[in-house]
This record gives sequence, C-alpha cells and structure tokens, in this order.
Amino acid sequence: METEQIETRGADGRKVWVIKHFTRIDTSDLDGPSWVEGMARHTLGDGSAVNADADGFEVVATGERLVRL
Repeated sequence: METEQIETRGADGRKVWVIKHFTRIDTSDLDGPSWVEGMARHTLGDGSAVNADADGFEVVATGERLVRL
C-alpha cells in the first residue's frame, strides 16, 4: 500500500495533514509489468475518516472542511 501526505488548513487556520492511502493493482501481461492505481481512501493521522471532493476534504466525524494548500 502506498501513501501520500496532503497539507490542508482547517476552518480555524491550523495545518492538518490528510493521508491518502492507495493500492496498486497489478495489470502485468506478457508484454511486461504494469499497474493501475486502485481506489483511494483518505484519513487523518489518527485514522479518522476523511471524504475527498473537488473543493478539498471533509472530516466525517465532525463535518469540518479542510482546504488543500
């Protein structure tokens, strides 16, 4: 599993890191190795679920909006 850290800001201006977790799906064939990125999920550092949308992120438990920097 791969991860990426995304820097965001909370409503009160504090820095919040969102972690993108994704898997690589092996699509190799006789022509050689290849892969595609699987479905991603987003969490906070403590494991809290985060929904991603076009405008940024929303913490599921609190509804707080996080804006990507």
